[in-house]
Amino acid sequence: MEDVRSLLDPFKKEAKFRDEVLAVYYKVEEDFESSEQYDDYLMEVEDMIHALCHGEDVLAVRAKLAEYKRKWGELSAVNRSRRAEGFKQVCAADERERLEFAQRCAEKLELEKR
Repeated sequence: MEDVRSLLDPFKKEAKFRDEVLAVYYKVEEDFESSEQYDDYLMEVEDMIHALCHGEDVLAVRAKLAEYKRKWGELSAVNRSRRAEGFKQVCAADERERLEFAQRCAEKLELEKR
C-alpha cells in the first residue's frame, strides 16, 4: 500500500508552483478588455503551472515569470491591495450582521420575558 505522504506530494508540489505563479500573475478580469483575453490569460497561468509541475521548460517559465513581475509588478501589488481591502469589507459586513443578529435575539428574549 502506497504511503499517504507520497500520494499527497504531487498536490503539495502543484500548490507550491501555483502559489509561486499566482504571486506574480495577479491580474483580475477587470484588467482586460474582453472575457476572451482574460480566459487566454488564465490558460497561460495554468500552462505555466503545468510546465513547472512536470519539469517542462522550467528555465523559460521562470524567465517569463521574472519578466512579467518586472513589467506588471505594480499592477499586481494594486490588485493584491484591492483584494485585501475587499476582504476587510466583507469581514466588517459579517461582523455587523452578527452583531445585528445578536441584538435581535436579545430583544426577542427580552420580549418573551414580559
